[in-house]
Amino acid sequence: MANFKVGVEVRFKSDPSRCAIVTGEPEVFGGATFVKVRELVLGGATTQVPIDELELVLPPASALDRMNAGMFEPVKLFRARLTYEKLASPRNDVLYSLKATRTDFLPHQFKPVLKFLESPANGLLIADEVGLGKTIEAGYILKELRARQRNNFKRALVVCPAGLRSKWVEELNRRFDEPFELADSRALREAASRMERGHERDDFCLVTSFQTLRSSSLRDTIESLGPITLTIIDEAHHCRNPGTQTHEIAERLREISENMIMLSATPVQLGDHNLHALLKLIAPDLVGDYRSFSVQFDANRYLLQAARQIVSNRDDARACALESIETV
Repeated sequence: MANFKVGVEVRFKSDPSRCAIVTGEPEVFGGATFVKVRELVLGGATTQVPIDELELVLPPASALDRMNAGMFEPVKLFRARLTYEKLASPRNDVLYSLKATRTDFLPHQFKPVLKFLESPANGLLIADEVGLGKTIEAGYILKELRARQRNNFKRALVVCPAGLRSKWVEELNRRFDEPFELADSRALREAASRMERGHERDDFCLVTSFQTLRSSSLRDTIESLGPITLTIIDEAHHCRNPGTQTHEIAERLREISENMIMLSATPVQLGDHNLHALLKLIAPDLVGDYRSFSVQFDANRYLLQAARQIVSNRDDARACALESIETV
């Protein structure tokens, strides 16, 4: 009788398909024990039923119990469950957009997307040298975000020098099947106007230029373009100087962008002041002042040197690496 507690599920012995929930404590009437239950059907009635006519619905066995008993699901159902779990809770070590592009498989081009997925700031500075495929790497990140946020990926914006706009549109359309369009000041104003009128569900994939965004008629309406799921800034070293219009535009875009990718072939050569300024744009809440950044930057210099020496497979690599680390 103690097992028939409020909230437990029971079923009728005479008809096991009839299930109910106990809604009251057992009571004794005329020498028999009754319990109040509500049947689990639409509009199910609540009645007093003799406990002798009911039995408990036992909870299903755990996965471990089923495995120990040799009770396994069919392979097809197992694969379906596995796929569901991967889609419901995306993992950072699984690429859901792999082979979804018209590109050659080059392993180094997948490193940025994996680093991006681990980024607490939802941002990344890709500083590969010229010719290593930064456009492709940014496209992989775009494709991966769209695969992971199928229902929530709304808007994407690429900002680059005017001479590179057509290249970006062509690459994203041809290699990634992403319908990007060139956006002049008029197109951006129209997009901002739609957002201001409450059309937040409107999507866009646009490529525009620094020059266009610097125009006086647009600087005050940039915020209306958001929220943007992903903003990509190419030739990001143009944003390196705080106090300039280009830097200010990048700051505003960061504020309305859920994710931001910056591409530049020369951030380190420009000096650690400039690198600090770019990283501060990407992760304003994580990158501290220049002094603390400089200390960390100098420490990392030795660790990077040690890593390169180990990878080089030189005979004295281990000794050089240990010497570099001890210097820190």
